[in-house]
Amino acid sequence: QSLKPDNAAASESAAERFGLSPEIAPKAHPRRSANLQFPTDEFLPHIAGTGFVNSEPDVDGSMRRSPLLWQAGKRFYPQMFFQVALDYAGAEKPVYRLLARKLEVKDHGRVILSVPVEGPGEMLVHYAGKWNTDFPHLPYSTVLAVRNLRQEIANVEELLDRKYGQGSLEQLRREMMLAKLDKRLDEIAPLAERYGAKQRELVDFLERTLERGLERYAGSEPPASFRELQSERALLGDLQAKETELVQKLTQLVAGKIVIVGLTATGTHDIKPMPLQAAYPMVGMNANIVNTILTKNFIREAPGWVVLVVIFASALLICPITKRHSNWRGAFFTALYLVLYTLGAYVALSRWGV
Repeated sequence: QSLKPDNAAASESAAERFGLSPEIAPKAHPRRSANLQFPTDEFLPHIAGTGFVNSEPDVDGSMRRSPLLWQAGKRFYPQMFFQVALDYAGAEKPVYRLLARKLEVKDHGRVILSVPVEGPGEMLVHYAGKWNTDFPHLPYSTVLAVRNLRQEIANVEELLDRKYGQGSLEQLRREMMLAKLDKRLDEIAPLAERYGAKQRELVDFLERTLERGLERYAGSEPPASFRELQSERALLGDLQAKETELVQKLTQLVAGKIVIVGLTATGTHDIKPMPLQAAYPMVGMNANIVNTILTKNFIREAPGWVVLVVIFASALLICPITKRHSNWRGAFFTALYLVLYTLGAYVALSRWGV
């Protein structure tokens, strides 16, 4: 929620708790903002950390980079999933130092991370792949399936409790009938103990009554009311088994891992283009930020002088060739050079992250 005068104390407390005081080099120019939106007061006492998730597209509209620190007033705040990655890596008391071309993180006086940054402290995100090929995606419908199963279990349990409530004469009669019809006479005594000594006289009476009717039920199908009870109990057991199996699978999938919750549905506002895909859920960008930090598989933008050298070298190489040969040969050599240039760029990116 927006910071307002009536919750100024809460906002100041949050700023004190989550704000950073990094060392900023003179040539470093982190992004600044006058407006902050902290988590709501209901969440603040319960969260271990917070941060911003703002990123801006490049000139072509593609999401390639993310700032790692953001200044608001005298304090700085980390990119949320940059902070998550540091926490996951075990950083206890990180100290930040932002330079013109890198962001250093120290812990107990030792540099544990050095991230190459550009411009206003922005890191180039190294995408691991396209959506659903880079990291496991768990649809919210799967989580809803657990919720729906638990609701069904609660409904069946409520139905059984209402129809055959603990201690009720109807439940006692039905369970004793089932025990008799299944010829499990040894279940009668535990039933009597379950419902207390005060009902033993009733148990004895029902037992004598059922003994007279046992011959009529023996060898035939149980009455419809008993079949109904058995069916409802079977349904409850089946639902509980499915819920247990699904929870175990979900637990195995997320145990010990970083879980990021976000919008992925088509038509939501948080889907934007990135270098490998035209429509990519931005929750995946945050996952790639974490992955880039933890793997230290950084991408560095080539310095401006290197770009100029490559441009002039390309011109000096191609121009004489095209001048000496026919148009067709010139086009062939130009195309060959572009192929070799592309392969060289791919090798430089793969091996050296440039």
